[in-house]
Amino acid sequence: MATLKDIAGEVGVSIRTVTRALSGNGYVREDIRDRIREVAGRLGYRPDPLAQSLRLGRSRQLVVVSHSVDELHMAKIASLEQRVRPAGFAVSVLMARASELGTDSLVDELRSRRPAGVAVIATLEIDVTPLVAPLYAAGIPCVPIDSRSAYPSVVIDRPAGVAEAVEHLVSRGRRRIVYVGPSGSTSRTRGVRQALERHGRETVTFDPGPDLRRDRLASGLLERHPDVDAVQAFSDEWALELLAGLHARGVRVPDYVALVGFDDRWAAAHSWPSLTTVAQPGERIGAAVAELLVGEDRPRLEALCGAPAPDGDGSSVDEPTRSIPTELVVRGSA
Repeated sequence: MATLKDIAGEVGVSIRTVTRALSGNGYVREDIRDRIREVAGRLGYRPDPLAQSLRLGRSRQLVVVSHSVDELHMAKIASLEQRVRPAGFAVSVLMARASELGTDSLVDELRSRRPAGVAVIATLEIDVTPLVAPLYAAGIPCVPIDSRSAYPSVVIDRPAGVAEAVEHLVSRGRRRIVYVGPSGSTSRTRGVRQALERHGRETVTFDPGPDLRRDRLASGLLERHPDVDAVQAFSDEWALELLAGLHARGVRVPDYVALVGFDDRWAAAHSWPSLTTVAQPGERIGAAVAELLVGEDRPRLEALCGAPAPDGDGSSVDEPTRSIPTELVVRGSA
């Protein structure tokens, strides 16, 4: 089995330089780093996680805290794992209910694992700072994914994605565009408003409440807005329920009503008609988290470890939130 010494000898650098290049910690010139990784791959080098853990005083493990096994979350986690594995890191998932985030027991469990870093997948409605702050205090960098926090995080640029979808509907000649979703979905409604205001139009919304059954969703929309000819839905799940309800009432999509979802779930490409939607950038989110936790940006997070907790608005954190753009996937429904 190849060793760090073998790689260093072939490249002509020190073992320490090889370690920095493979771990992503510390500066190594880009051409040398690429050469080291190429040689490591060719020689079949595999790091010894136990030896590294003993040497560094922490594991080569990244822990992702997630409140569900949703396919969209799994795409982010898979992307993260694919990017950190070549550097010798492993990814594990800890399932936690939203009510557990920020509890002492969850913080203690994460600290006991001595991870190299943590990522937290919650929702924009949840401020995960009570979980993130104690981890930084313990010297563990933590990156919230698509969640509110006073610390550096990675989020989806939902307003821009929804605005692009609404612009698409306008370009198709749709005159009465209705946003269908919960009234609290402010990031999406902001995108709808931004796009419609550019065309001098009012923002029209429909919140059906907790009952999302397809018959109630479609009938409520048509009763409230009988002149609707296009819908931007909160999610693919909402859009597909609405699609089924419109079919049941003989309302042809997209002939009478164009329909756009959000997420690009597997089912979106297999509905009839197939669903036009705003795709979540799961792969790019995973890559951004990897760069923060084990890449060149990690020292910027390590600088926050042990520092005073920031204000609730994040004003004391000199780190930008990574906003990842979405992609409009045009299919048959719009």
